[in-house]
Amino acid sequence: MKRKILCAAAAAVILIAYFIFLFLYTKKDYNGAPSISFDTGHIELSVQDDAGALLEGVTASDPEDGDLTDQVLIDSISVFDDQGRRTVRYVVFDSENTPAQAERTLSYTDYTPPVIGLTGSLVVDNLSDVELNRLGSATSCVDGDISNRLNVKIGTLQEDSVRLNFSVTDSTGTEASLSVSCDYDRSVYLADIVLGNYLLYLPAGETYDLRSNIRDIIISKQSRMELLDEVEIQSGVDFSKPGTYEVYYYLASDTGSSGRAKGIVVIQ
Repeated sequence: MKRKILCAAAAAVILIAYFIFLFLYTKKDYNGAPSISFDTGHIELSVQDDAGALLEGVTASDPEDGDLTDQVLIDSISVFDDQGRRTVRYVVFDSENTPAQAERTLSYTDYTPPVIGLTGSLVVDNLSDVELNRLGSATSCVDGDISNRLNVKIGTLQEDSVRLNFSVTDSTGTEASLSVSCDYDRSVYLADIVLGNYLLYLPAGETYDLRSNIRDIIISKQSRMELLDEVEIQSGVDFSKPGTYEVYYYLASDTGSSGRAKGIVVIQ
């Protein structure tokens, strides 16, 4: 009887020891997880810096795997908070896929809001949504070309013009908007007046030669820049007063070739 009791006790001890060993061997406690640390909790960068700059001053390690710094990834970057800062979340995994996360804040020294542009003249002979949507473009100093995020709300046709309301938001959560009038004109123009910029942004007080914005005059697929001085420019731009202004370019040459283009000047 005693022998059976001793055998049972020994078996129980062995079983308990086995489970303790198995637990310690297969399960890490909290202190065994990887960790991420920073040399500073806030960084200031230029929008020109590449993604590698976000990883400067970041280190990671694991008790078993050692240094994991070169395996740290950027998990997410938030929009701006009320202080104009973004939160950058970092993540790293050890050899057992145990994750560690840490966050720090980011601000830019030279951030500017996204910029909406125009790809063509605001005189069209086609009012389809596809054609009107193609008139807009957008860029962000942090995201690059964000034209695919541009929203366009098209108004109803009134007196041969339709209002286009453009808006776009970049990854910082900053929105830009622009409202312009697009003219509907089905006249046949043999001259194509090509502008260098269909939407110009200028600081208040800075003058600009609107004629210099004409990049080319094309008639029958031939450049006719000798007609540059014949282009009539109608504009109410006040270079000293912030606002959005329309600029019309007209050509009625002695050859009978006429042309029309329309651009926008925004005084900031």
